[in-house]
Amino acid sequence: MLLVNSIFALTKKQIEILQTIRDVARTVHDKRGVSYENTLCAMCLVESEAGKKLIGDVKKNVPITKASLGVLQIQVPTARFIAKKFKRLKFVRKLSNYKLVNRLVTDVKFSALIAAHYLVWLR
Repeated sequence: MLLVNSIFALTKKQIEILQTIRDVARTVHDKRGVSYENTLCAMCLVESEAGKKLIGDVKKNVPITKASLGVLQIQVPTARFIAKKFKRLKFVRKLSNYKLVNRLVTDVKFSALIAAHYLVWLR
């Protein structure tokens, strides 16, 4: 169970989102066997306030595919780049841009999987 000790209160939904991210992140390890669940939870809190802001940096007359999306604010090109780097994410390569946008905005597990692999790739 995710323990939250903070000066601000999180909703039940936010705690569920953070727990889901933690659970998914624990399944993705770097070459040393390290997972990044704490880092991803912190990123989620900073980037989307744990799900309060799912679409970021959208500008007028700019396609949604250029925005940062979902609880971890992932851009479509970043998701595609990471999908090319990991066999486990091969299915992402087959998604249209709009299906990818939909998954990033609506599927916490999917966003966490992409972001966890991104952190592993950075390492």
